[in-house]
Amino acid sequence: MGQSLSSLCDFGETERRILMVGLDGSGKTTILNRIRGGATFHDVETTNGFNLETVDVNGATLTIWDIGGKCLPLYYHYYQDAHAFVFVIDSSDEMRMKQVSMELTHVLKASRVNRPVLILANKQELPMAMPATKVREQLTQALPELLREPDRQWIVQGTSGANGSGLDVGMDWLVNALGN
Repeated sequence: MGQSLSSLCDFGETERRILMVGLDGSGKTTILNRIRGGATFHDVETTNGFNLETVDVNGATLTIWDIGGKCLPLYYHYYQDAHAFVFVIDSSDEMRMKQVSMELTHVLKASRVNRPVLILANKQELPMAMPATKVREQLTQALPELLREPDRQWIVQGTSGANGSGLDVGMDWLVNALGN
């Protein structure tokens, strides 16, 4: 349980390890399927454990660990080896924003300050989805000191795992942030 990512896999020097986390039902697996160019399904089963995919994005090799939302205690063991984090939010579920803020707090406190954090405000295709600007506003109010650390790189990007909108912009930002 306490194994690190690097002890489970042999990563090359140019590969970047990305930890994709978020609450259950936020769309992590759908986004991972979309990133790898695979089919997306409307009825994706809840991830028990994790999914692992290695993909090329703009010349960067990213190994993405999609940790199931019901396995929140599990992903704390993998923070130390992650080069960046993707935190996926179901932006159509405003009732869970307090829980989102608590989990994001754990990620930000446990991660090294210089690790980029891409926050995906997912499910933008749904009528009740909060725009990315509102998600950013709520997170900035809930976590002001953590998000304002001078060396912290983070962005909120509106996305839809269902149709792929906004995902390229977010992944481009992540690859650029990893290069800095």
